[in-house]
Amino acid sequence: MWAVAVSVLLTVFFIIDTLAHRKEARAQHDAKTSTAVSIFGVSNLLLIFGILAGVLLHDNLVQIAPLRWRELIMVAAVSLSLWTTPHRLHVENVFNFAPIKEVACCFIGIFATMVPALNYLFPTMPMTKP
Repeated sequence: MWAVAVSVLLTVFFIIDTLAHRKEARAQHDAKTSTAVSIFGVSNLLLIFGILAGVLLHDNLVQIAPLRWRELIMVAAVSLSLWTTPHRLHVENVFNFAPIKEVACCFIGIFATMVPALNYLFPTMPMTKP
């Protein structure tokens, strides 16, 4: 059902976009004034795959070795990215940790307000391990 719904939706979007594109006037391309496209920080794509590998790491490995491999892999990839990416790219992209801090505050608020509700729903269940 999901595949059919997504296929129908993509088909409708494709038709609407095609019709809208035909109505638009095309700008003339001037090869003298156009600039070449360049991508900086491509090495970070490998680190993104490393983070994905860490997220998808199976729980059996964690049971074999007591270390938290998922977290270690992800922290290592993030640290490597911050260390190897030129500072100029951070400045040009206006990189800072404000969004991460905002998400952390939201999660702290969610979990802090969730504890009384869980205590109300499960009064006999201890919230900590003995």
